[in-house]
Amino acid sequence: MQRSRNFGKKLLVVESQETFELIKEGKNWRLFLDWASGTRVTFSFLAPSNSGIEVDFQEKDIIANPREPFIVHFKIKYRGNRAVSARIVHRVEPAAGRENLQMIQCGLLSPINLSPGSEQEMASVYLFEGNLAGVTHIFIAYEFKVEPPASRIAHAPRRATTVRRM
Repeated sequence: MQRSRNFGKKLLVVESQETFELIKEGKNWRLFLDWASGTRVTFSFLAPSNSGIEVDFQEKDIIANPREPFIVHFKIKYRGNRAVSARIVHRVEPAAGRENLQMIQCGLLSPINLSPGSEQEMASVYLFEGNLAGVTHIFIAYEFKVEPPASRIAHAPRRATTVRRM
């Protein structure tokens, strides 16, 4: 089980699996992490400069291995002065990384509402499937598309008609 660090008042918990390889060196056993064979993944975010959105990634760089889930924790801070809604587009480069990336869990698949001064802690879980041969570095950017919050549609009251039977 992997637990995140406490960003604030809440503790974000995400369960995941990790595979370890044991090697015997003489009479002792050691963990072999094989970081050299993994693919480096760098996380970033894009937002309009005047949006007031900031994203802090707990793990900005991760070494990921094919067919092993990896997780990124992040906090979204909104410093704007009016409520907005944000739609997030995942930008993955290069194309070989995009084609082999599976999103297992992400709290950003639907638009999120941001109110002034709000902070939201989230986590995303990914998995690389297929061939990443020759790809040593993948960039994942969360692009925030900011729009006004969905307005409440006011409906005019319907006219009630009553029928009298005699």
